[in-house]
Amino acid sequence: MDLTADPPCIVGAACRLPGNLAHSSALFARFQSGDWPAASTLPPPSRAFHLHSTPESFGRGGWLAENGVESFDAAFFRIPPTESPTLRPNVRLALELTYDALLHAGIPPSSLRGKNVAVAFGVGTEDGWDIRRAAMDDDHDGGKRSAFDDNWAASSDPSGVSGRVSHFFDFRGPSSVLSNACASGGFALRDGVLSLLHDGAELAVVGALATHFSPASFLWAQASGVASSSGRCASFSPDADGYSPSEGAVVLVLKRQSAAAEAGDAIHARIRSVATAHNGGMRTMFTPNAHAQAQLMLRALAAAKLTPQDIDILEAHGSGTPVGDTLELEGIRRVFHGRTRNPLLLSSAKTVLGHCHGSAFLVG
Repeated sequence: MDLTADPPCIVGAACRLPGNLAHSSALFARFQSGDWPAASTLPPPSRAFHLHSTPESFGRGGWLAENGVESFDAAFFRIPPTESPTLRPNVRLALELTYDALLHAGIPPSSLRGKNVAVAFGVGTEDGWDIRRAAMDDDHDGGKRSAFDDNWAASSDPSGVSGRVSHFFDFRGPSSVLSNACASGGFALRDGVLSLLHDGAELAVVGALATHFSPASFLWAQASGVASSSGRCASFSPDADGYSPSEGAVVLVLKRQSAAAEAGDAIHARIRSVATAHNGGMRTMFTPNAHAQAQLMLRALAAAKLTPQDIDILEAHGSGTPVGDTLELEGIRRVFHGRTRNPLLLSSAKTVLGHCHGSAFLVG
């Protein structure tokens, strides 16, 4: 997708990330310090892993702090007291971070009411909120099924994440939720960009969310042999032995460059192209395809009117699994091996923040 004529720009951003990170400036300070143990701790009591008979030492990963999860201003977002205790945390995060990202962009949320504002969120299936609520019914209420009361439908369906944002802010543009595993945030970004280009949206809110209120993701990683024994994603390192699951939430505000310039918005980044693809038929659904990934990178570069020589740093997936890292590096080598200038720098936020699952694309 060639976006070079009038590229979408990031004019605002907000995040909640492991280790009590609540602002992008703190995130880059964390990258500089390399303090990865802050994203390798035991789950907070609110995640209620004990309901699933897991050991007390189980579930080491990266966890969001209370801000936006347990500590949520329900009254501000007009959530009634009868619903607020059971409102899905992903919905809470989407509401708070959309508000924060608009403020970061210098855009009063009230100025967008009734306008063609698109909303696109990427989410995985790992939040486990319904599982947790049902387990708490069994554990505390003598089997009473209060988990599935009259408030359940409003946030149980994944569309409730974007739908609640559009509803509260009175946005009238496209509103969607995308679920594509680790790439969910990338497909949300694609949806937001398409809304700007083809749906006449004057602004797009793009986000990705991952929370863990059941141990399912951790148990799966352990059972499938991709969980790190050290509790760290040591991406592209001889020490790589798997990944460490984390939570994460990111929201971006996008405008076309012409609209951002006219409004005098601060432009933090320009998106020159967006490209997506699938690995196709491999040994497993989780096995990378070096050839397919190389083809995708070349397509993205061509759409952006760039060559491999123009790239200085590449933010890689870097899952920290020996097979995944090896095949990803091979795909990168096929594209960038002919460089004649400075070496290509590889980065992966997972080495510091862990694998943020459905939000991993926007986190890094």
